[in-house]
Amino acid sequence: MRSSRTAPLLFAAAVLLLSALTAACTSEPGKPGAPGAPGRTIPQLRDPNLETTHSRALDAARALWTARGATNYDMRFNWTCYCDISVVDLEIRDGSVTSREGTDRDAFRIDQETIPALFAIIEDAINQRAVSLEVTYHPTLGYPLRADIDYALNIIDEELGFTIHQLTLH
Repeated sequence: MRSSRTAPLLFAAAVLLLSALTAACTSEPGKPGAPGAPGRTIPQLRDPNLETTHSRALDAARALWTARGATNYDMRFNWTCYCDISVVDLEIRDGSVTSREGTDRDAFRIDQETIPALFAIIEDAINQRAVSLEVTYHPTLGYPLRADIDYALNIIDEELGFTIHQLTLH
């Protein structure tokens, strides 16, 4: 049985603990424990339906593109990332890049500059649960007109994006 003297001490300890927890959970900007305050990790909250929404849109767009059977096309294209953002003109024949003209330095991405490869980049972003994914698809042909991907909220230079300025089927 507890003595009558320990009850007030337990009560005081509980009040102090509650006060400390309340102060740590404040939502006032700039105060310790506030979202975005130094030393506080910002949770990466995501819409639980995001993957499903993006997956359905990707599947529908890919089906439109595949139905065309397009393997020969030209496109004006650029990457938008920490890399050079110069526009390049690409010639794709039988599904492979056969000509690439432009001034950008990202020729290492040449194997990623076809429509199926761009679909794969979007699918990978969905599977990796990128914190931000914005994609616009062509309404009738289905190819991605633009995509902006941010894989992690608090990391710099891991973002990736691209824009197709023009696409001509042959």
